[in-house]
Amino acid sequence: MNLNIFIQTILNFSIELVIICIIAFAFLQSKPDLSFIRLSLSSIFLLSNIILETYLNNHILFTLISMFNIFLIILIITRESLAHSFYLFVLSYCSALIIQLLIAIPFNYLLKSPNNNIYMILGNIITLIIAFIVYKFVPVHYIYNFILSNTLYRLIMYNILIMSLFFICLYRINLSDALILFPVVTIYISLIIIINIIYISTKLRAQTQSDIIQAYNEYLPVIEQLITEVRERQHQYDNDLSALNCLLVTCNDYDSLSAELKKNIKSLSIDMAPSFLLSFNLKLMSGFLYSEYAKATNQNIQLSFDIKNYNIHTIVPEYVLTQLIGILFDNAIEASTCNDKIFLEINSVNNRFIFSIANPGINITPDFLSDIFKNGYSSKDESSKNRGIGLYMLKKTLDKYHGKIYVSNEIINSKTYIRFKIEV
Repeated sequence: MNLNIFIQTILNFSIELVIICIIAFAFLQSKPDLSFIRLSLSSIFLLSNIILETYLNNHILFTLISMFNIFLIILIITRESLAHSFYLFVLSYCSALIIQLLIAIPFNYLLKSPNNNIYMILGNIITLIIAFIVYKFVPVHYIYNFILSNTLYRLIMYNILIMSLFFICLYRINLSDALILFPVVTIYISLIIIINIIYISTKLRAQTQSDIIQAYNEYLPVIEQLITEVRERQHQYDNDLSALNCLLVTCNDYDSLSAELKKNIKSLSIDMAPSFLLSFNLKLMSGFLYSEYAKATNQNIQLSFDIKNYNIHTIVPEYVLTQLIGILFDNAIEASTCNDKIFLEINSVNNRFIFSIANPGINITPDFLSDIFKNGYSSKDESSKNRGIGLYMLKKTLDKYHGKIYVSNEIINSKTYIRFKIEV
């Protein structure tokens, strides 16, 4: 290899590396860490890649090693985790390749020797300019964040990488052959992606149905228990009313009647099952609320319900609603002690579900608000490995359905309460 070609090769690969790194930071919406150590390590990988290209005749093997080196450089300069660096590498590499191919298509028709290093450098410079424009002005970080939050799209990305390896190797060896096969490869990749989407969507629907069935199996028996208790109470009260009616006959004077009434009415003041919970149009929620009511009652914690609307309308599936309010219920009961009182409010306005719960709690601070929804954060005893997950999952689910959550302090009966309110 003569000196000119060697310099052109170095320049070509260096520009490609910069392109991929710029696109990676566009996805991250951040600036690169250009510390001396990281630059030195990146330079070592860059140099090793150039040496390999000079002396390694196997183009396919070189392409694979080159891709691995670029991945390591992205890992070093982005300071992301191994998994996130891999996602960035796949997205950035494929994005750079797509831009290069779009530029190469007119080059192939306009130029006599599109594989010439000079033309490849020119194409890479144009790609570099486009990558810089994307970095500065195009909010592609939304795409990256969306892919990270969606298992389906991560799996599709893996498929794209695997299927692209063949085409990338071909592109590196012979640009003309790659351009000829580009439509076929594109159709093939599209078909594989469609098959993946259909398969994974089917699996997700099956999982959702399984979650719904599991939720109904858990809470429908609770509804049946509530109905049974209400019927038993109704029967008992019919008998009690008959007994009270008989007092009018058996008691001869006002004082004896008054004494008997007080005694019997006192015996009737036992706790009643909250039959109003049966009025909800969402029966799964009715069962869940009753189970939480029973849990609180067993711990001598009072629940005060303020139901403003029994007809709940929301885009959120019913079983997801029970998960959301379940997290808030669990936190409220755990934060309460014997004889405490928890206040609940349930409403539905403009096809949105509104739920708030207030329990005795701490004074809210800015640090508390900034940390409370972080994964692993907990203001309670750290004895359980699951501490700090509930509110994080709550916020994540609310974000998925474009919901909102509010946290505030209130003084109720001279006591500090913390209130969580969700709208979804």
